[in-house]
Parts: sequence; C-alpha cells; structure tokens
Amino acid sequence: MAKLLVVSPVDLGPELGKTVLWRPSVERFSAADADAAVEMARRTGPSLIVVDGFDPGGAAALVGRLRQDSLTRPSAIAVLSRSPSLADEESFRRAGANVVFAGMVHPQLWDARLEELLNVPRRLEARIPVRLATWSRATPEAAPLEGLTLNISVHGILLETPARLEVGSKIDLSFTLPGQRHELRVLGQVVREAGLVDGRWQSGVKFLILRGDARERIAAFIESSVRIPGQPAIPEGEAELPERAQWEIELRASEARKAAILDTALDAVITMDAEGRIVEFNRAAEEMFGCDRAAVTGRTVADTIMPDSLRERHHRGLARYLSTGEATVLGRRVEMSGRRADGSEFPVELAITTVQLDRRRLFTAYLRDITARKQAEDALRKSEERFRAVVENSSDGICLLSGQGTVLYTSPSSSRLLGWRPEEREGRNVLEFVHPDDAERFSAFFAHCLHSAAAPLTIEVRARHRDGGWRLMELVAANHLAEPAVSAVVINYRDVTQRQRAEESVREAARQFRAVFDGALDAMVIADDEGRCVEANAAACGLYGLNRSALLGHWIGDFVTPDHDVAATWAAFRRDGRAKGELRIVRPDGRVRELEFSASGDFLPGSHLAIFRDVTQRRQLEEQLRQAQKIEAVGRLAGGVAHDFNNLLNVITGYGQMLFRRLADGPEREKTRAILQAADRAAGLTRQLLAFSRKQVLEPKILDLNAVVSGMDEMLRRLIGEDIALETDLASGLGLTKADPGQLEQVLMNLVVNARDAMPRGGRLRLETANAEMDEAYVRDHLGARPGRYVMLAVQDTGLGMDAETQKHIFEPFFTTKEKGKGTGLGLATVYGIVKQSEGYIWVESAPGAGTTISIYLLRSEGEQVPDEPRRPAAEEVAPRGTETVLLVEDEDMVRRMTREVLEGAGYQVLEASSGFEALRLSAGHRGRLDLMLTDVVMPGMSGRELAERLAPVRPAMKVLYMSGHTDDAIFHHGVTQAGTGFLQKPFTPEALERRIREMLGRSTAVEARPDPGR
Repeated sequence: MAKLLVVSPVDLGPELGKTVLWRPSVERFSAADADAAVEMARRTGPSLIVVDGFDPGGAAALVGRLRQDSLTRPSAIAVLSRSPSLADEESFRRAGANVVFAGMVHPQLWDARLEELLNVPRRLEARIPVRLATWSRATPEAAPLEGLTLNISVHGILLETPARLEVGSKIDLSFTLPGQRHELRVLGQVVREAGLVDGRWQSGVKFLILRGDARERIAAFIESSVRIPGQPAIPEGEAELPERAQWEIELRASEARKAAILDTALDAVITMDAEGRIVEFNRAAEEMFGCDRAAVTGRTVADTIMPDSLRERHHRGLARYLSTGEATVLGRRVEMSGRRADGSEFPVELAITTVQLDRRRLFTAYLRDITARKQAEDALRKSEERFRAVVENSSDGICLLSGQGTVLYTSPSSSRLLGWRPEEREGRNVLEFVHPDDAERFSAFFAHCLHSAAAPLTIEVRARHRDGGWRLMELVAANHLAEPAVSAVVINYRDVTQRQRAEESVREAARQFRAVFDGALDAMVIADDEGRCVEANAAACGLYGLNRSALLGHWIGDFVTPDHDVAATWAAFRRDGRAKGELRIVRPDGRVRELEFSASGDFLPGSHLAIFRDVTQRRQLEEQLRQAQKIEAVGRLAGGVAHDFNNLLNVITGYGQMLFRRLADGPEREKTRAILQAADRAAGLTRQLLAFSRKQVLEPKILDLNAVVSGMDEMLRRLIGEDIALETDLASGLGLTKADPGQLEQVLMNLVVNARDAMPRGGRLRLETANAEMDEAYVRDHLGARPGRYVMLAVQDTGLGMDAETQKHIFEPFFTTKEKGKGTGLGLATVYGIVKQSEGYIWVESAPGAGTTISIYLLRSEGEQVPDEPRRPAAEEVAPRGTETVLLVEDEDMVRRMTREVLEGAGYQVLEASSGFEALRLSAGHRGRLDLMLTDVVMPGMSGRELAERLAPVRPAMKVLYMSGHTDDAIFHHGVTQAGTGFLQKPFTPEALERRIREMLGRSTAVEARPDPGR
C-alpha cells in the first residue's frame, strides 16, 4: 500500500478527495506544520509528500529540510502553489521538489502525475553498475570499460569509475531504473578531468539522458558538486580536443530539437528539410495520417499528407522563406486541412518552427487533429444559439454583473418583471435597483459570491420596479468571473411576491394547525404508510404515558391489547381511506385505557391522521350508571313495598312481643319467640334492600374505626371459625370519621362473612386501619374519588380471589358466586350502598388464587371528638312507664290499634286519630294537656309534618315523635328529620317505642324487668 503524507494547516480532503491520492489503496497521514511534517515523514516513510498552505519561503524551507534528512530524502515531494511566480517555482525545484502544481486542483490533469509519484520506488538514490556501449579517444573500437557505476542521487547524476576516463571519451549506455517501465539512455562525453573549480569539486562528464525513443529529455548537462571517488584533482584549463566540440554540437542540436518538441506539446511532430522532404515522422503522425514512417521518410509533405488544393501555396511559401526569410506561418498557429493515406481530408491545427544546423535548415511542424474541436465548436455555436433563445424567452430574469456590481447584461424578461428595458439598466450599479433596507445584506451576499467561485448562492431582496414600487425577488447568483467565456457574476431572478404571500398563508395555516394539533384535548397521531408514528401531540403523549421522542417511530399497534386485530383494521383503513372504532391499549406503566378512534387516510401525502379519545372514565361512568340504575330499580321496588311491609312487620312484632310478655314459659311462649325472630329477620332483609339502594335513614356519629373493629373482635372470631386466623393491624393516631355505627358494623360483618366464604379450606383474614390521603394523581386513577384526607378500613383474605369479569358485578344486587341457597346476593350490595350513602369510597383488588382486598375510605373528621356513649339498657330491662297524654295519629288500622295497646299498657292516656284532620278535631275538642303527638309521616290528605305545624301554635309545649315505614327519600321529602324532632323507623318493638317516648318526654317512672323474647 502506497503511503501519503499531507502537510497543510487546513483539511485538503474536499479538494483532493476526487484524486488518486484518496483511493482506499493509499494510506494517508497528515501534519499541520513543518516540525510535525518532518517528524511524521521520518516515522512513516511516505512514498509521496504533498505540501500546501505555506508561504513560498516556508514551503521551500520545508522541502529543503526533507531533502537534507537521510530518512525523508527518498520520498517524492509535490508542492501545491496557489498563485506561484516563476521564481517561486524555481525555488521549490532547487530545494528538491519533484513537481509543482499551480492553481486549483484539477484531478483529470493531475492524476497521472500523482499516480506516477505515488508508485515510484521510494529509494530514489541508486548506484547502478553499467557498461559503456562505446567510449573512445583514439581507438573507436575500444573494449567496454568495466567497473563503471551510474550514481543517481538527489544531487544529480554522477559517473563513477576506479579507472581514468580520458578527456574526449564518449559515453553511450542504456539501462532501466528499478520500478520504471521505460528504458533510459545516457549520452555523455568526458569534457575535462574532474577537479576543484571555484572551491567545489566537479565531475568531468556531461550528460544528456533520454527516455524511450529519445523523444523526452529527462536531464541534460547535470554537474555534480560531489567528487568522483578515486579521481585525482586536475586543475581546470587543459585544452579541449576537436572531438569534444563536435560532440557538443551534436548534443546541442539534439537538445534543441527535443526541447522544441516538448515546448509545443502537440500530438503529431514532422520534421522536414529545406526541400520539403520528411526527415522525422513520429508515431502520433503515423496514427493521424495513416502513414508508415518508413514509407514517408524522404518524400515531400506535399506528396504525402497535404491536399492537392494546398500544394501550390506550400511550394510558394517555402521558396519565399528560403530566399527572403519572409514567413506567413512560422511562429504562429494556423488551421488547415490534412490528407490521410486513404485520401480523406480532415482539419488540423499547425505550428512550425525552424532551426539552422551547420548550414542545414530544418523545419519542424506540430499538428493536432481538430476534428473533434471543430465538431465541439459547431455544437457550442448551436448550444449558444439555443441558450440565447432560452435566455431571451425565459420567464426568469437573467443579468450579468461585473466584479464591481455593474450591470453588464439583462435579459428581455426584465421588462416584464420590473418594467425596465435592458438598456435602462445596463451600465448602472445593481444597488440602484435594490431596496435601501436590503442594500447592506445584498452587498454582503455579493461579496461572499465573489469569493465562492461558481458555487450558486441564493438570497431574497426587494427590487425597484419602474413604476416606483417594490417587488420581492429571489436571486440565484454564481461567480463566473474566472471563466473567459463569461467573465461575470450570473444572476437569475424571479418575482416571488405572490409566492411569499402563498408561503406565508401556508405557514399561517401550519401554525394554526399546529396550535389546534398541540392544543387538542383528543390525542392526535400522524402515521406514515407503514403505520409508524411520525408526529404526535401532547394529548397523545399523555394518553400513552410517553414523551414525544419515545412515542415517535412506534407502530400504531404496539400498545393495543391482543384481543384487537390491528393488522386487519390497518389493512381495511388503507383500502377504504377511513376507519372508526374502539380499542384498548396497555400503557408502559401497565394501565389499561379504553379508546375511541377515527382515522383519515392521506391527511397529507403519505401521512395519515388518527384521533384517539380516552373513554375509560366514560365507560366507568356508564358502568356506574348501569349499576346505579339497577340499584335505583331495586330501590324503587324496595321503597315501594317498605312502607306496607314495615307496617305489617310492625303489627306482627308488636303483638308478638305483647303476647310473649303475657305467656308463661312453655311451648306457646317458644312459638311466639320463633314468630318474633322470623319477623326480625324479615325486618333485616328490608333494611338490607334499603341499604344497598341507599334509602335507609342513617344516624351518623363521630366514631373511631379502631374502636368499631376492636368491639367486634370477639364476635368476628366466633363468626369465621377456628380454621381461619384473624389478624388486626390498627393504626395508631387514626383519625375520626362520621358514620352510622350500626351500619358500619353491618359493613364489617358482611365483608368478614364474604371473606370467610372465600376460604373454604381456611386461611388468614387481616383487618387493617390507616390514615390515607387522596391526591390528584390518585383521584385520576380512581374514578369518582375526591381529593382529601380519609381513614381507611381494609379487609384482606387469602381466599380464592376473583377475575376481572367477576369484579365488575360483585356490588350488583342479587349477584352471588355462592351455591344456590347459600346467599342472597345482597351482602356486598348492602356494603356498597352504606359506604356510598356515608359519602365514602370502596375499592377492590383481587386476582384468581391471590385472595381479595376490599378497602373502604371514609372522610376524616377534623377537630371532632368521640361523644360519650349513653347507657344502654340491660338485656332484661324495659323502658320506663308514663302517665302523660299522647295523641296517636296513624292511617293504618292494625298499626294504630297495636300502638294504642302498647301505649296504654305502658300507662299513657291515648287519643287515637286515623288522619290529620281527625287529629285536629280531637285536639280542638280536648280541654286537657297533650304532652306528645306520635304521628305517621306519610298519610292521605295531610302529612305528619303539616299536622305538627298546624298544631304548634295552639299546642306549643307538645312534643312530636314521627314514625314511618317509608324510605329515606320520602322522609326527607316531608321534612321530619330536622333538629328538634324525634323519629322512629318502622318496624319497631314495644320496648323501643316506650323508651323513645320516655326520652322525648324527659322524665321516667318505675322500671319493671321484662324478659327479652329474642333470647
């Protein structure tokens, strides 16, 4: 592999990259300054060193350093000189440069020479043993001299021999240098003995070295300052012999002839004598004219290569020059026709030189076949005509500017574009037509253009119209000042005023689209033809949980759940151009979102717009609505029958307890107990129906969840059995909440029962309380929740667990996973209703085989304290009796009769009315005191509340106790749960009625012990 060292302070890759130097087979090294260059050259031993970017003195000094160092001397050196003088080039060559390239790099012209330099063996110094073909002074047939060595070095060429070469001896030898294809021929003569001249040793041999067929001079008369080893120092001045003069004459003639050939550098070279006979006919001439050299040598040019039409003129011109010295073609180039051997004529370019040698006149003609050039000139002429037609008919304006900005030419289209006729602009400076505000920018642009060769540059400026207005013009300028055929800066310009307006409209539309796109609440994604995301708005990034850079490049189906055939949807979309539907995605964080989508094909060429809307919350709300509608339906059913059912239960419970009190122990008493227990269960079922439909009347109180759990601990352990371990983790510092204690106990009971049933083979049940705080992030993931501070109660089991489908239905009324007859399906529905009615939230976490955790969150009550619990009556204790007068108002006959018996049995005086109007009449006719009115809430004609309001002015001291079997909604509608009123929910027991009346009247009488029928 050839090695190259590039020495330059700048990167030459852009300039030399298309030359042979940048081929993969060349190993390149670089250095930025002289010291680094010498060091790198010593270390790498490059075949070629290219020097650029130095001032002439610095470049010559670097070349000299490289030549003086024995390690770097063998490398070929090329100097790139951007604007060299002849003196600079000479200094580079004297310093040791092999070649100097002037001006810009031209790969086509340089590659051959660069490749030659790269491939020359690096060992330029060579001592080559040679044998003299002929050498003589007195004996022409002298034997070849042995031991002769040709020493080729950077100092020149030196002939070394241990023997003496006599002055006048001639040298004629041939050899081939290592790595070279062409044979070298050395002609020389000993002109003096080697000796000291002006303090320097000089050889006594002068050389002419020829390559190939002696057509190219390589070196001539090279003298070396190195002394020839073994040669004595003979003083200068010894007389030269006649043979030496004759040799020098022949040598100079040969050199002049060959130098002329090289200086003209034309393709064909023909030498003729004064009679016009051909003396020399080179190979290029043979090829050009189709003649063999041997066949034409000695014949006249007129007979061989000249057309008949030119022969007479040729003879006259040659005779005139020989007689008078007057020449018409010498020293200049002329075009004429030549004739080939087959008689065909073709155009040639001719140059003739002449030389006089020993009274012999020789003429050398240099000819070039210009057929291709003539064809090219003709093509160029036609091209120029076409170009002029294009320029003069172009819709774009074209003008040529000088380096000073003077308008040299404008195309006719300028009149259409700017209103100026070409002659009105030509000769004026271009700045006269540029808007003042754009003049400085245009001047900088033009200056940059002058330093950018032919590279086109673009700018937009406002140009003056002849009508005084301004037009926005787009200018494309290219510097062709260095091209003689153009010698100008070429500017193409067009009116882009309308385009600018259109582009501004497009930009404004793009800005508006971007604003809509980025500000849209719906997720928008633009995909390519392969379905890859190429653009996404902020809503899309939020939907997928990825930033924009992470989302781009994803296929649209990357996040879609497997149950949706995205490939089929995409294929249908590409076929139809539109698509709508629903799908689900799984975000990188694992969250599942339900989406609606609408897609439009070829929203932009090759781009498709898809709009996604997150309907997860809507689906959850719809599910909640369906759940609420189910609950509402059952609630209406429950509410509709609750009043009548509770009235019936009230009669059964009332009479049953009165009968139970009167019976002695025995079978009849036990039957009565069974009746009461069945009635109590029926009342509980009614309460459950009202609870999950949130229709029951709650009595919320400030309470401590820890106290509720601890108070039920013993009962819960009996309930779950011995094969289930109960664990409690009650948080210290737990906040208080406001809820109905009895209903909260019901919630805990139902949850524990469900957990127990989920662990048929036993397991572990854990009850946990904790303070909790719901922030905005939590609320976003839990639809329906509100930010705030809560207390939490969690019931966790290690049971069977539930799948996602089951979890969707667990709070529905009458839904159960238990065997038929094992459950009513109201347990969790009741829990859900109580929690929601208490303004709380309930969440379920479960998976098949992983157990279930149900967490309840109730709002924390700040700054509250748990009130002291009133003393509960003993198990065998009944409410105190009384003697006050009670106005009883009830539209149901059975309930009214039963209630009257209870009140009278407790010692009270009872006035009985079946309606509000009858109660008003009884009150008006009663002269005595009415201590308390016990009234039903909902009655035909007049409600209990209306009755109380009408009696209040006339009976201000009368207390009011409402009773009802209706639901919460009906009670609130009639406004009887306000402060200062009493309420008793049907069905109620005689003891509950007696105790509530006694509480309302505020004093007690003797208490008698009565047995509890439930025991």
